Amino acid sequence: MKKLISSFIRYIQTEKGYSAHTIRNYASDLRQFTRFVATKRGVKKADLGIDLVDHMLIRSYLGELFDKCRRTTIARRLSTLKSFFRYLELRGLAPLNPVAEITTPKQESHIPTYLPIDDMFSLLEQPDREEEIGLRDSAILELLYSAGLRVSELVALDIEQLALNSRLVKVLGKGGKERLLPVGRKAIAAIREYIEHTENRRKKTGHSKHHGPLFLNYR
Repeated sequence: MKKLISSFIRYIQTEKGYSAHTIRNYASDLRQFTRFVATKRGVKKADLGIDLVDHMLIRSYLGELFDKCRRTTIARRLSTLKSFFRYLELRGLAPLNPVAEITTPKQESHIPTYLPIDDMFSLLEQPDREEEIGLRDSAILELLYSAGLRVSELVALDIEQLALNSRLVKVLGKGGKERLLPVGRKAIAAIREYIEHTENRRKKTGHSKHHGPLFLNYR
């Protein structure tokens, strides 16, 4: 089975062009699966044959995962197996596809939890506003709290998307939809202060206080 897995990994790397992160996940999932098969069948991993994997073994594997993992993890590992065995099936390298009829588990629906307002106010007071990075963190927290932005929307913000005098921010949300959101006075004040204090840093990166990314990377 080791050679088949290596062949599959080469396929998704060279022909499918998957990212390094995705390839690592696939390889990790398949290593974990082969350990399970070796244990269940009582053989060494080096002696594993693809013929040792059948529908019932896959069911047993998923049952074990349900006791240990979140459903998102289970769904990903099952997706890896489906891709692997589909690859083998299309190339005539496996006598059957043991995962063909197995459905992906439904995702858990979590009721969102909210930070109590006293805790939120305490969090807003945490950044050290004597430091530039503290001014950034303060602006981030105030903007998140005031406008209700998603984190992905916030990190992608450019200064041009802000209308400070009108206290508005334009964000590009899911599906490419534009939203115009009101921003509170405290958030606007925190943003203005942060932009003013980072003017020199922005010039060094070819930007200014009028254009470029709103929040700078300090790494």
